[in-house]
Amino acid sequence: MKSLLARIMKLSQPSRIDFEIYSDKMAESGRRVIRRAYEQARSRGHNQMGPEHVLFAISEIEQHMFDGVMRGLRLDPQAIKMMLESSMSQEDNFESGIKESESLRRLFANSLKQAKGEGRSLIESIDLFEGVFVDAENIPSEMIKRLGADGQRAMREIESLKKEGRKLTKDRGIGIRRQPNKGMHRSCRSELHNYGQYRPAAR
Repeated sequence: MKSLLARIMKLSQPSRIDFEIYSDKMAESGRRVIRRAYEQARSRGHNQMGPEHVLFAISEIEQHMFDGVMRGLRLDPQAIKMMLESSMSQEDNFESGIKESESLRRLFANSLKQAKGEGRSLIESIDLFEGVFVDAENIPSEMIKRLGADGQRAMREIESLKKEGRKLTKDRGIGIRRQPNKGMHRSCRSELHNYGQYRPAAR
């Protein structure tokens, strides 16, 4: 973790973010999310990248997962996306380069901790999703709190996705086809299928 944090600290300099420094700690799904988050910050003229950019990127790249978790919290996914867009509407001085916020540093550290807690060395997109809500004071956590949810509930919803994904992976390995919970939202069931497919073996 110290190695990753040392690399992340370099991004505080006012220069273009070099995604290659994440290559040894980010799985491909995680890198896709971070690239999209950077594109969002750059297209809006922001000079900092934060958890709100990451969550918005997840809502686009991992839409089924995002929608399933938001509906599990009884929140409208599209309304959350609109609120995220509104929170990112202010323009900054892009000429100074994009830096990462302190809350984004914490997000990366928490995401790596989540991955390692499951015996993995690489951060997946679902780890970033969970990492967004570990910090109760960042913009996304404050946003869902105003709507009657909270980060702890969001993390439990994401953990449920992980557990179902592990079951699907295990069942495929022994030739048993498990039927997802019929009461679960269709988009959430689809994401469980996808997560069971791309979830890497422990490294």
